[in-house]
Amino acid sequence: MAIGSGLGAQLGISAETTYGAYVAPARFFEFTKESLVLKKTTAQSAGIAAGRLLALSSRRVVTRREVSGSIDLDGVQGRPDPRRRRRRLE
Repeated sequence: MAIGSGLGAQLGISAETTYGAYVAPARFFEFTKESLVLKKTTAQSAGIAAGRLLALSSRRVVTRREVSGSIDLDGVQGRPDPRRRRRRLE
């Protein structure tokens, strides 16, 4: 069941190994604030036909999707990456 207020939001990430191929999120983070905005660019046919007063929605396609904004995180959570080398602070 969805929560209409946006309180059910989550941020999940994973490394993309092949460009454009979907990868399921493996790590999830809690965030305090976000200001993401989705901008869709569409292209529509300008074809004219007899008896048609409006443009057909089937002739419109999304050509580009772009997201901009920021996400405020509380801090890094989750398990540390064992492949990452740790440096000592002296």
